[in-house]
Amino acid sequence: MSTRNRTICLVSLIVVIAFVAMALLVCAQPSAPPNPAAMARFTAGDRSLSIDHPSNWEAHMRSEEGVETDVEFRPSACAFMKIEVNLQRSLIVDVLKSTDSENTGIAGMVPGGEALKPREYTPSAHLHSVQAAHLANQLSEFSGFRDGATEKARVGGQEALVTTCFWNAPGLLGSRSMAGRRATLLSGDRQVSIVYGCLKEMQQTVLPVFDRMLISLAFDAPAGAQ
Repeated sequence: MSTRNRTICLVSLIVVIAFVAMALLVCAQPSAPPNPAAMARFTAGDRSLSIDHPSNWEAHMRSEEGVETDVEFRPSACAFMKIEVNLQRSLIVDVLKSTDSENTGIAGMVPGGEALKPREYTPSAHLHSVQAAHLANQLSEFSGFRDGATEKARVGGQEALVTTCFWNAPGLLGSRSMAGRRATLLSGDRQVSIVYGCLKEMQQTVLPVFDRMLISLAFDAPAGAQ
């Protein structure tokens, strides 16, 4: 191959590499969720919960025979809200609060539950502590997880604990700083766990929408709900 041809090949390779690098940079840029449209009401297929949400933020649901219902909103790759309504863990908490014997073994059945000490927490605080430990153990999704301030709120007619939290999420070119909130409550015989968040630089616009959705949650939706 002549020097001229080698030069052409080298230049072509550099151009290709430059285009690939530019494409990767574009893909790596965080995309904000679409501006929220008018609110609509979503009711889970098993009628275990309903919630207001922007009509252009789609809900995705998974249910396991009345034992667990998961609903997720993910309006963009860097913003999400996950809601879990779970019967089994609520029953475990009932046992945790009713007896000191064998509490250690029972707590170990719940992710993060082995860190709990009997009689130190109310049932709601038990659930909230378990949720924090569970999230901190999910290193691939919630690296560096840490809590901020905790407040009480009314969600679905029940008292809930709501904690601001921070973590690092994986990204194409490294981790991204996230901000969000987590909430737990007991509704009848079910535990409700909610986690939502977004990129830290988007928190001023995205988190208030998720906050509004949280407060709108209702459980055991009436038969006439749509």
